[in-house]
Amino acid sequence: MENDSHELIHYDADIPIRFFISKLSGYETRHWHSSCEIILVLSGQLVVNVDDLVYTLNEDDLIVINGDAIHDLKSEACEIILLHMDLERIYYNNAKLENYFVCCSTNKKSSYADYNYIRYLLARIIQTNSDIKNNHKTMAIIYTLLNELNTSFCEIHSFSSHSDKHNERIRMITKYIKHHFRENVTLSDLAQNQNLSVSYLSKFFEKHMHTNFIHYYNSIKLEHAVNELLSSDATIENIAVNNGFSDSRSFVSAFKKNYGIRPSEYRKNYVKNNCSITKPILSSAKWTYINLNDTAKLEKLGKYLKLFDHEIPESDYQIKTIDCGSVDFNAPLSILHHYYRSMLTVNSAKLLLYESVRDMIRKAQSEIGFQYISFNSLLSDDMMIYHENAYGDSILSFTYVNEILDFIIGQKLKPFIRLNYIPRDLANNTSKTVYFKKDFISKPKDMNKWILLVEKLFLNFIQRYGLKEVSSWPVNIWNEPAASIFSFDDEEDFFFFYTETFCIIKQLLPTVKIGTPPMTFLNFEWFQRFNDYIKSKNCTPDYIDLHYYDDAAATNIQLEESFDKSLFFSNLSQYDILNNLNTDPNAFFFYLNKFKNNMKELGYGKLPHYLSEWNLTLSCRNRINDTCFKSCYLTKNLLENYDRLQSFGYWSITDRHEEMQIPSSLYHGGFGLLTMNGVPKASYNVLRLMKRLGSRFLGRGDGWFVTKEDNRIIIVYYNYEHYSKLFASGKLFDMTNSERYIPFSNEQDAIAKITLSNLPGRRCTIKEFFVNRNYGSSFDNWVRMGAESLNEEDLALLKATSSEGLYIHNEEILGGHLTITSVLEPLEVRMLEIEIIE
Repeated sequence: MENDSHELIHYDADIPIRFFISKLSGYETRHWHSSCEIILVLSGQLVVNVDDLVYTLNEDDLIVINGDAIHDLKSEACEIILLHMDLERIYYNNAKLENYFVCCSTNKKSSYADYNYIRYLLARIIQTNSDIKNNHKTMAIIYTLLNELNTSFCEIHSFSSHSDKHNERIRMITKYIKHHFRENVTLSDLAQNQNLSVSYLSKFFEKHMHTNFIHYYNSIKLEHAVNELLSSDATIENIAVNNGFSDSRSFVSAFKKNYGIRPSEYRKNYVKNNCSITKPILSSAKWTYINLNDTAKLEKLGKYLKLFDHEIPESDYQIKTIDCGSVDFNAPLSILHHYYRSMLTVNSAKLLLYESVRDMIRKAQSEIGFQYISFNSLLSDDMMIYHENAYGDSILSFTYVNEILDFIIGQKLKPFIRLNYIPRDLANNTSKTVYFKKDFISKPKDMNKWILLVEKLFLNFIQRYGLKEVSSWPVNIWNEPAASIFSFDDEEDFFFFYTETFCIIKQLLPTVKIGTPPMTFLNFEWFQRFNDYIKSKNCTPDYIDLHYYDDAAATNIQLEESFDKSLFFSNLSQYDILNNLNTDPNAFFFYLNKFKNNMKELGYGKLPHYLSEWNLTLSCRNRINDTCFKSCYLTKNLLENYDRLQSFGYWSITDRHEEMQIPSSLYHGGFGLLTMNGVPKASYNVLRLMKRLGSRFLGRGDGWFVTKEDNRIIIVYYNYEHYSKLFASGKLFDMTNSERYIPFSNEQDAIAKITLSNLPGRRCTIKEFFVNRNYGSSFDNWVRMGAESLNEEDLALLKATSSEGLYIHNEEILGGHLTITSVLEPLEVRMLEIEIIE
């Protein structure tokens, strides 16, 4: 009987609501709570029993359950939204607390539009919840919601029947206890207040409230005590006294009976679990008032947003500032190396046989200019490099390899040789593969044959291109061996494999640079063990090779261990774009800080550090990959970390790859700088613009970066906004194929202002280049063209109209000073090239 009792609802200290989206299959027993609750059915059928009145709700139906109403839920299978509101905190003991809402969409008393407005407001709560700064917007929506309930669904509740009178008495009892819970109320106090005998009241509790007085009263006190426990640093003793317990001993006893642990342990576990990323959805304590399951069909709510678009207040759209202050033309200078142009990346070696991909390489080399090119799968079966005949003899062919390298060298590039997968005929375990095209992950079945393959491969290089040239090609061995998807069954086998391969290459090319295996370095303990082994074999690396993605699972070791990358790459029906992204806009900067500190600890602080794979996400189906967000993300992270590494290998040059089956849609969320057929995206255009940066550094700050070259000053502004936490949790909500800026709910124009001092001339010409949704974004142009499949003529037009914008003007320099003000659209990147002409 005590199980069917009062439900404790814990609210975040900052906001008195709780929002859940979850699946229900079965029966949720009779219970009540002091909160007002709204239920909306997203799918399936739900039977709700409220104070013995039964309602059958189907998809899109909703119901309001008043505080202290006894209710239960039953369904074979449904998905529902539940909103709990603590009206006491919202109304501050206002008379409206007495209001009684009669709101159920199966009841035809109110208009369909009234119910639609409730649905719209629930959708707005989800849309608005992007970060902690939006709490005030959320509360504005809550007040609008309550106003609608008070206006359209509020009734004076009369109690006529015997059952209704019991319900009224229950409400009077619960109201008294809620208002006096801190006063150590006894059953006798309550009986006196209700003009009842103690024995009658005791029996009434058990018969009509399905619990006893002590259990109910303790649950009310615990509800308030737990909220104070989790939202303050008050002592256990003070919390006990503040919430109606006679002393800390009685509080601890009641708490332990209800939760199974002591309050101090509960607080400790809460802090631990909410201050780090322990679940893909809940990345911080500030996000706990909205909780979505992994399969929530939020797009069903998206349709309601369009019904009341006029309701979104203009105050949502504000202007922010990018204040650069004063920058001195004669300030002490530091040299920039522009390491972001060190490395160009292509997904796999085989792609370099395609003329369409070669055209993209030629374009990037001519317009940006890179030093190295990195690619996977050099030894994979599609390169036809290794085969064994019926007698087990090794048959080698370097035809495709040489054809690729001839092209690379012809483009004045140097290959970054990556020996990261193994031919099938050499694999000890042929059951472990990755990607759609099936690359094999295994130690060699015969180490001598592997060594022979590596030796013959490099001898072929030396014979064809010369010892000096080949010695200038960096080499790395394998790919992310600490990650389960790429690891050997036994790490000792990998350590041996690495050192043996290292030694044979060094014998042939004593001065060649061999790096660590490419890694995320999240599992630092693994790397420490690896490092101890290779040092014992005198195989010290010449550089460090790292990978970085902003997926939550790629930046947190606990998530990485539980994240099944093999499913991610092979089963789009399961993962689609539902990768969980990092919610910290500065995650890359902090990751590099930690990485560099770890390398210093190991004595590798002075070695070159090559970032050979970098992107927002592992997913090549994430729709914001094609948008202006990506160009702004790329600009922000490059400029805030400029030259901190010896390369920034953005992965990759093109959407064309063979890790997954390529979809037919031109803009499908691929992670390339160019589409499959070579149309530049906004991210490519900003990289091309950055080639105009000077070699002398003058200054930088939040949203700006200034360089100098001779009589030119080059300024880059970026109006960055991070995606919402809802989107970071993998929820598309109302995003569509053509509407992809939904995750950016705080869009604001930015006014950028800078004063340049000690300028040597009197006049200057200013060229302003800009990439935004109107200029330089082929995706946004494609949407304006109808977001349909394009033929060759259409593609040519798209390419021709997707260059960055340009505005040229002349300005006078007064007394060596020049002040410039620019306005940036949301997610815009703008470059100012100021040339002093006289």
